[in-house]
Amino acid sequence: MKKILFILIPIVSSFSQNKNDSINFTGNLHYNNIKQEKFFIHTNKTIYFAGEEVWWKAYIVSDFNNNPTTNTSNLHLNFYDNKKKLISSNLFFCKEGKAHGTINTSKKLTSGTYYIQPDTQWNKNFHKPYLLPITIINLKENNTFIDTFPNQKKLRINLYPESGGVLEGFRNTFFCDLKKGNQFLPNTYVSIMDDTTNKKITNFKTNKFGLGKFSLFYKSQHTYSAIINEGGNKRKIRIFLGKDSAIIIKKQTKLETIDSQTFLVLMSKNEVLRYNNKKIYALIHRNNKLLYTLPFNVKKNANKYLLKFNKNDLFYGTNTLTLFNDKNQVIAKRNFFIRNKDNINFEIKTTKTTKDSIILNIKLKNYNKKTNVSISVLPKNTLLNKNHSNIFSDFLFNPYVDYRIPLIRNLSNSDLDLLLQTKPLKKSKSNFDLIKPFYSFEEGISIKGSINTPIKAGYKILLSSKANNILKITSINKDSSFEFKNLVMQNSSNYKLAVLNKKGAIIKAGIYASKSNLKYTPSDLLLAPSKKNDILIKMLKETNKHVNNNILLPESKFDLDNEVLDEVTVNGKIREKDVTPLYPNMPNQLGNGFTRKLKFDEHQKLNMTLIQFINNQVGIKATEYPLGAKIAIQRGPNTFFGEDSRNALVIIDGTPSSADALSHIPLSQIASIKVNSSGAGYGMRGAGGVVLIDFKRKNETTNTTTNKNFFESEIDFGFTESKSSFTSTPLIFKKNTQSKLFFEALDWIPNLNLLPNKVHKISIHKGEHNSITLFINGMSDSGQLLYDEIQLKL
Repeated sequence: MKKILFILIPIVSSFSQNKNDSINFTGNLHYNNIKQEKFFIHTNKTIYFAGEEVWWKAYIVSDFNNNPTTNTSNLHLNFYDNKKKLISSNLFFCKEGKAHGTINTSKKLTSGTYYIQPDTQWNKNFHKPYLLPITIINLKENNTFIDTFPNQKKLRINLYPESGGVLEGFRNTFFCDLKKGNQFLPNTYVSIMDDTTNKKITNFKTNKFGLGKFSLFYKSQHTYSAIINEGGNKRKIRIFLGKDSAIIIKKQTKLETIDSQTFLVLMSKNEVLRYNNKKIYALIHRNNKLLYTLPFNVKKNANKYLLKFNKNDLFYGTNTLTLFNDKNQVIAKRNFFIRNKDNINFEIKTTKTTKDSIILNIKLKNYNKKTNVSISVLPKNTLLNKNHSNIFSDFLFNPYVDYRIPLIRNLSNSDLDLLLQTKPLKKSKSNFDLIKPFYSFEEGISIKGSINTPIKAGYKILLSSKANNILKITSINKDSSFEFKNLVMQNSSNYKLAVLNKKGAIIKAGIYASKSNLKYTPSDLLLAPSKKNDILIKMLKETNKHVNNNILLPESKFDLDNEVLDEVTVNGKIREKDVTPLYPNMPNQLGNGFTRKLKFDEHQKLNMTLIQFINNQVGIKATEYPLGAKIAIQRGPNTFFGEDSRNALVIIDGTPSSADALSHIPLSQIASIKVNSSGAGYGMRGAGGVVLIDFKRKNETTNTTTNKNFFESEIDFGFTESKSSFTSTPLIFKKNTQSKLFFEALDWIPNLNLLPNKVHKISIHKGEHNSITLFINGMSDSGQLLYDEIQLKL
């Protein structure tokens, strides 16, 4: 009678673990809790002609959870030339992890690869620049597109054992890449031979990246070789499978579910005895960030352990599972990828087509969170968007792996795993276990200065900027210095400073504002650009004739010199003492003799809204709400705001209106305010009194008198204004050519908000094309990503 042997494999699961238990691991020398940022730039295309504008949209998220960053408002957009030297650096306002703008390229730029770098002050702590290569072609040059990678004849196969080692007596998995010179060999058949027994063990075929994998029972005393079938020619190469390892980690693909990921830990007999009754810590981490710890105890009668992780305890995208012993030493490591189970889907329908444009209806499908997207519109056969980036790859894979991949969505789980096992992870240079980050988060800009005349304690300083809709008051320090922080001001915009006494009145004072610069400084020279992006797109080699012979850039269209407008200062006459009567005579107007005109000064215009000013008047109560306002006038000494108090009749520019229209209106926009408390002349409508508001007309200025108590200046740095609508660069195509099919840029929508359960209509320029492609990148408020390429036949 045969005996049946039952083997019990201990299962350790994060589903049954208390969340607090997962952070008890003391191996904090390897990890930190420092926040990091990730960047993605979506451009309207990837190949430009010298003189064209580059239209871009930036997405910035937390590396930990992919949520839009809220720690900084300052995005610095750096542009480098084909010699890696800085051309320009501009500041853009980043809201909810998004910003967009343009880069002006000079028509004098030479052909080559240029680099766009989005950056923040905080990101400089980590020495991990995000670089987006674009190609610029100068049509005045004789462009020759050369593949600079020599194709050497040497054939190589590189092996990568799963989790970095092999274990005698177990089935081991090996990943590999197959190369001939610098070229990977895709779709190539390979046989693995045991040279000791002269038997074939297994066959496999490389994928489209020239990668493959196989498994075998490893025997340390045997030698092995690979037979490669290259185009019918077979070549035999001796292979070394790797060093003996005491512990390996195997990903259990067949046990993976929609909610869980399982790994098998295999240990040698000696290693089981070594760690008997000791703990091993399984850590989930990436980029020096520890997410989850799953400890398990080693028993002398078990050399296999199943580790089952809830996918909610894993990173979205690239992960690393590392095993530590009780002495904080790494004993095994395995990289893996987790796809998100919640995808953003949407539907697009064409509702109207005209000669040169189309109207589209876009709607989120079965998704209930606001999503922001950017859309590039190009001809179907465009040659100007080859090797374009996408938000999935640049957020989930490329920040961690020293290899740029195409769209993750188009890759199988097996292809992703092959890439993660054969490509090295990027190394983090941060050392925050020993030192604190040097660079801080950056919010807005600052204006600093000092008061040069004696002032009393309690005085404050006022900053106002009509161009930026800013009105702020701050304290003056004991040493007479002051600072306004976190200002959002456009570059070269004007502002005013004034000193206020304890009553809030403006007084004469000497004010000095220093020339403040942002703490951020871009690198003048890029040190480590991608080697593979130093060549022009190989695809253009085939269409070089079209580029040089059939496209012209008119010189007049690329005069990038800014138009300079004369600055005109209008000084009004000095007013005599105001002797305007309280109740002025207004012939032929209702309420004449009963209507008083309210006066307000420059300080009140700068500091108050209309409702706040009215509320300060005797006998009137005005209340401002987020979406409305209310005005009530006192009718007698015993009825102030009592039962006899009624809402006043509000007349705006001669028309009876609701007080709601006056909510949060700056007083500086008002020409005059009149109050008729009795309502005389207005009948029953005026029973609650009358308030008459006249707004300034377009040709009226806020202040026609130069106030010597103000310090006026212009900000010498600030945020660059983003253009609201796309304008394509004019290209002149010679007649009877098909160049428009390849080189025309049609439209660009950088900032479209898609709301749940709502149809959004957008108009898109299509030109003369019958087929176009929409390249769509986006992100929801909760960090879910969206990418799609949609072809429309018109």
